[in-house]
Amino acid sequence: MKQILGLIDISKIKRISFRQDINGLRAIAVLSVVFYHADLELFKGGWLGVDIFFVISGYLIASIIFKEQLLKKSFSFSNFYKRRIRRILPALVFISLITIPFGLIFIIPNDFVKFSNSLFFSSLFGSNIYFSLSYLVYEAENSMNWPLLHTWSLSVEEQFYILFPVALILFFKYLKKYLLHLIVLFLILSLLLATWASIYYSLFNFYLLPTRGWELLAGVLLAYFEKFNFNLNKIKFNNYFPKVGIFLIFFSFYFFNDKTLHPSLITLVPVLGCFLIIAFSERNEIVTKILSHKIFVSIGLISYSLYLWHYPLFSFAEIIEVGESNNFTKVFLILLSFILSILSYRFIELPARNNKNSFKKLSIVLMFSTLIIFFVSYSSFKTEGFKNRVPPIFLNYDNSEKLSNLIKKYNCKSITDCNFQNKKENRNLILIGDSHMRSLAFDLFDKTQKDYNFIMSVRNGCQFILNVNRVQKEGPLALKYCTSKAQKERFDFIKDFPNSTIIIGGRLPEWLSEQKFDNLEGGVEGEMLDFIQNDSRSLLTIEERNKLIIENYRLTINELLKLNNKVVLIYPIPEVGWHVPRKLYSKFPKNIFGINKYYEEQFDKDKYVTTSFETFKNRTKSSFTLLNSMKDKNLIRIYPHKLFCDNLIKDRCITHDSKKLFYLDYDHLSSAGSNLIVNEILKSLK
Repeated sequence: MKQILGLIDISKIKRISFRQDINGLRAIAVLSVVFYHADLELFKGGWLGVDIFFVISGYLIASIIFKEQLLKKSFSFSNFYKRRIRRILPALVFISLITIPFGLIFIIPNDFVKFSNSLFFSSLFGSNIYFSLSYLVYEAENSMNWPLLHTWSLSVEEQFYILFPVALILFFKYLKKYLLHLIVLFLILSLLLATWASIYYSLFNFYLLPTRGWELLAGVLLAYFEKFNFNLNKIKFNNYFPKVGIFLIFFSFYFFNDKTLHPSLITLVPVLGCFLIIAFSERNEIVTKILSHKIFVSIGLISYSLYLWHYPLFSFAEIIEVGESNNFTKVFLILLSFILSILSYRFIELPARNNKNSFKKLSIVLMFSTLIIFFVSYSSFKTEGFKNRVPPIFLNYDNSEKLSNLIKKYNCKSITDCNFQNKKENRNLILIGDSHMRSLAFDLFDKTQKDYNFIMSVRNGCQFILNVNRVQKEGPLALKYCTSKAQKERFDFIKDFPNSTIIIGGRLPEWLSEQKFDNLEGGVEGEMLDFIQNDSRSLLTIEERNKLIIENYRLTINELLKLNNKVVLIYPIPEVGWHVPRKLYSKFPKNIFGINKYYEEQFDKDKYVTTSFETFKNRTKSSFTLLNSMKDKNLIRIYPHKLFCDNLIKDRCITHDSKKLFYLDYDHLSSAGSNLIVNEILKSLK
């Protein structure tokens, strides 16, 4: 520990920080985030460390501006942004560059395109916007496959640093009398917006500045009280407030979890905790003493580098091992994060922040480095993730972009309900179901457009079952597109096309079991945290819910048959539990110059990614019972498992053959997998 503290140089703290206890708070914040990503049980709400960083950032930035305004009666935007550049960009750009060669080695081309996009947008302070538009849930099991996902919070802060000084100086100049009122007003508006959006637009709520701004403004409010001589320490029992604050923070770390609506009113708990510690800190108070201890202060000093380093390390470990990490790996990664953080703090952060070093030279280095990032991002886009570095099996397995282009071509108002009319009388082919049916859409259209009008109604996570709602497990709001009302609207849409052929299916085993898939061999998708099924808003037991689903599934099929339709039932598609392309890629040697040769000479069935056929049968037993129970001369049955299970490899379900991947992720079919099932459908129709 002494050697580590020596590298950090504790003697420089007074020159480079505002208060030692705030560096201690930074340490608490960054450790909580690191431990959360290490999946430690005591830190289920460890992601709240980012919220603490926001409060601290708001406080420190506002303190700088208030100080200059009060002492110098002026504010230098040039100096302010130079300090921000020195503080933020060198380490961020350096670590971003470091991730590129590792990405080329360990990330498959399809994912590398997304990685390079995040690289590009993080360098433009916009990765939070990119991730929100990518519909990437931070707590989801696949989030660790994005090595730069953590830069979303830096983008929020950087956007704040760009906008806030301008707004504050204008307020100082024209509305100084109402400055406190304006800070409080915008804080309340942002908090109310976040609370509303946490229910209706949770993804955008998590990532974007308007719903995160209130946390930064909480720090601004602290700075206002301090600089304008609001003596908070005269408040009765003020000595207890830091203790209450630290309790609130750790209470949040332990009791908040991935199901918590966040940020929202409940996020006031850790934000208030941070507020109380900063506002009522005193030299002889116990919490202040602990946070000011040199160990916490030292960790606080490297907190920025630690935050930047730890996530790519955990992410690449996840990518390499595909979910098979153990406690030893986690401890090793945490220690490695600390070592790299100390080195980058000592040799990148401190020299960059030293005003004795030329800002012009630093700017040239940063501009050149950013150009490299732009070049890699552009090249990745043009070469589809540098696709020539991998065998052909990893290429062109996703046809979702083709479907998107098709939807645009036919000017569909919705990506969920679309009518690809070709004006063929009484020759309608309708695809209806969830995202697993969407995987079939492009091939179905492509192979039937000469003979049929193709129509689809596919909604993510929402099979077509009348009188059933799918709702958030935490919170009162049903998915707008999967309520019983929305299901009826889908039915009304379909009723306009009687005498049609309807293809219907979805992930029925998940609905009936209320469980994500566990292949019992290490591939676990995670818990069902988001949704449960219910009827008219009354919560049901598992038995009641299954009865409701079974009865209404039968009702749905019967209603479709009454319209003189042929109904093609797609039986359960085998789930995998692993992300198939990543899992397969992990079996290859990580030598980008020898990988193709390895594939051609050594890759055989022993190295296939497969799952147990017995596990599939157990998982789908109730689904088969339900589907088999329905009898009608106009029912046609398609069994996907016969294409994948117990044929090429006995008692196993394959996810690829020697030439093609059949899955594009954990359970959705690739273009090749989709093509197999579409061919079976067309055979049955003939």
